[in-house]
Amino acid sequence: MEEEKQERLEKLLEEHLEQNKKILETVERTRRFMNYLRIVNLIKLVVIVVPIIFALIYVPPFLQHLIDAYEEIIGTSPFKILQDIKNGE
Repeated sequence: MEEEKQERLEKLLEEHLEQNKKILETVERTRRFMNYLRIVNLIKLVVIVVPIIFALIYVPPFLQHLIDAYEEIIGTSPFKILQDIKNGE
């Protein structure tokens, strides 16, 4: 009787050990996937933020150059024309 209990207990322990191994494998896959998601989210953030920063740095001088060229061709500022239209002149 005691020997049967011992065998049953050993069998249960082996089953428990096998289940723990499967759980550990699943946890490791989940951890790798979460790390992958973190990296992808960081790349997304960089892809969005870096162009915005470059735009803030390079677009104003470019626009100023275009406005200067427009003033040279037309003879007046485009903003003055818009202001005149707004004032009804």
